[in-house]
Amino acid sequence: MAPVTLALIGARLRAAGGRHLAVVAALATAAVIPVVVAASAAVTADGALGRGLGDLPIGERSVIVSYNGFLDRAEAKAADTEVRTHLTALISGSVRRQVEYRALADSAGRTFALAGTDDLASAVRITSGRLPRSCEPSRCEVIVIAAGNSQPPQLRAGYGVVVVGQAVRTDPLLLSGTFDPGPTVPIVLADGVDAAAGIEPLALIQRSYGWVAPLDRSQIRDQGVENWISTAADTADRLWLTRQGLVLTTPDAAISDQWVRADASARRFGLLAGSCAVILLGTAFVG
Repeated sequence: MAPVTLALIGARLRAAGGRHLAVVAALATAAVIPVVVAASAAVTADGALGRGLGDLPIGERSVIVSYNGFLDRAEAKAADTEVRTHLTALISGSVRRQVEYRALADSAGRTFALAGTDDLASAVRITSGRLPRSCEPSRCEVIVIAAGNSQPPQLRAGYGVVVVGQAVRTDPLLLSGTFDPGPTVPIVLADGVDAAAGIEPLALIQRSYGWVAPLDRSQIRDQGVENWISTAADTADRLWLTRQGLVLTTPDAAISDQWVRADASARRFGLLAGSCAVILLGTAFVG
C-alpha cells in the first residue's frame, strides 16, 4: 500500500509541478528583490552624499586644524605628529600642512598674503619663472599667485623674500577655508612650512599654522553621520588637551544637511522594495 501511496503523491507533484514552480519563483523573487533594492539604496545614499558635498565650496568639505601663534622647529614637528595621529579617526587620505602670516603690505601699500606649504611643487603650476630652490632665514625664495588681473605685489626688501616665479594653484586645499585670504589678495608662497616660519625679518609677525584634508566619505559612510560628528567633537577635545591652541574645524552642519537629502533619496528605494515584495507575495498567494 505504501509504495502505491508514494507513487500517487509523486504523480500528483509531477502533474502540478508547473504551478508549484511558479509559486516558488514568485516567493524567491519577492525575497531577493528587497535585498537587491536595499543595497541599491545604500549606494544611492552614498552617491547622493558625495554629489551634495562635491557641490559645496572647498572650505565646507574639508577638515581643518589650525594653530595661531609661534612654534619653533621642535614644537612644529611635535604638533604635526599630534595632528596627523588624531586625524586618522576622521580621514584616511593625505594632509596638507601650511603656515600663513598675518596680512602684510607691499611698498605700494597693497595687502598680500605670505605663506608656506610643504611640497610646494604638488600644490601649484608655474606659469613663469621657476619654483623656489632655497629658503634661508635671511633670504627666502618665493613665488606669487596673482589675484585676478591685479599686479604682483612690490615686496619690500626688508621682508627677506625674493620672487623667482609666478604660478597658479592646482591643489584647492592650499590656503582654503579659514586660511583663504580672499579672491582679491595676491599670495606669496615659500616651499616648506618650517623654512617659511623661520624668516628672520618676520620673526615677530603673527602667523597661523594649518593642516587641511578633504572630507573622507568612506569614513563618514562606515561610521555613520552621527557617529562621525561625535568622533569629530571628541577629536577636537583631544587635540586641545594635547596642545592648547590646536583647533579642529569640521563642516558638521553641511554634512548633516547633505545626509538628510541623501537619506531621502534612499527612502524612495525602500518604498520601491516594499511595493515589489507585496506584489510578488500577492502573486504567490494567488498561485
